[in-house]
Amino acid sequence: MQCSVTDPYQSEIVSERIAIFVVATSSTGKEPRTITPLWKSILRADLVPPDHFEDLRYAVFGLGDSSYERFCWPAKKLTRRFEQLGARSISGCPRAEGDTRHTLGYLTLFKPFDHISELLRINGAFGPWVSILVHALLKLLPLPPRLLLCGRQPKNSGRLV
Repeated sequence: MQCSVTDPYQSEIVSERIAIFVVATSSTGKEPRTITPLWKSILRADLVPPDHFEDLRYAVFGLGDSSYERFCWPAKKLTRRFEQLGARSISGCPRAEGDTRHTLGYLTLFKPFDHISELLRINGAFGPWVSILVHALLKLLPLPPRLLLCGRQPKNSGRLV
């Protein structure tokens, strides 16, 4: 399932095996309005069993401004709530936070995505987190034999796949 939190299907997250969140923060530490339906669905009282999301693996990247007291608060709250409901973070990919005031500036490791970093004001933390996430996902869901990531060259082969 691929959707944004504004899609009507966000409540079906309970049936997903993997969820990846990139969550913005307002200046007051509040989540964006677009995530409100998701908040309401995971904060429901009938989700009390600690194993409600036992089959879910998740990763969270928070976006915020460290000059505010509640820096990346929604990402922290989301992580805590999923843990309460039995979900587990994707092994090897801890929650990470991007600060608009970081000295590294915008994302520099992934040149094709510079336009996205300009729009989101993401610092250098996002690139390394994506690399860690991809590595962790490949451990969790290995590619089928003979299928390679774009740009990787198989051993003893003279061509790129």
